[in-house]
Amino acid sequence: MTGAEHYRAAEKLLEALDEAALKARENEEEGLRPDTVMAILAKAQVHATLADAAANALYEPDEGLPEPSRTQWLRAAN
Repeated sequence: MTGAEHYRAAEKLLEALDEAALKARENEEEGLRPDTVMAILAKAQVHATLADAAANALYEPDEGLPEPSRTQWLRAAN
């Protein structure tokens, strides 16, 4: 996975948690088990950490991010 793909994976996991919580509230259900929520949050954190590491590894102080990485990051962040 690229750094940008890790970023999007983290976002998707967090969005899925938000959707599950909203659905549970709307249906007056209990929702996801706490251990399931923690496992999903941990996975999202790993993806976010790998995205951060990739962005920092690619960054050139005088030039910014090289192509095609720059374009991938711009797409992921929008």
